[in-house]
Amino acid sequence: CETCDYVFKPNRRVDFVRHVKTHYPELTGGPLICCGIPVEDRYLPKYKRKIRPGAEVMTFYGRKMVGGCGKAFSRTDALQRHLDLATKRCVADLA
Repeated sequence: CETCDYVFKPNRRVDFVRHVKTHYPELTGGPLICCGIPVEDRYLPKYKRKIRPGAEVMTFYGRKMVGGCGKAFSRTDALQRHLDLATKRCVADLA
């Protein structure tokens, strides 16, 4: 990789292309942000126990969101893994 000098195994072009996209998230439509769910949905049964009391309300693209940490991810699977971690209290609806 010309950006970070990571060396890839031969014949793994797919891995290389995926890696390069982590440096240039605009190639995939921009970074994925752990932004939570809309504030008005916080009391829906599927989220009620997941959002910690006193969770910070953040504004993303003009909409108030709660339950996210603001961390950016370059791939959907990485964001999903972040949300699945038992130690994290972040929630999102990736549907």
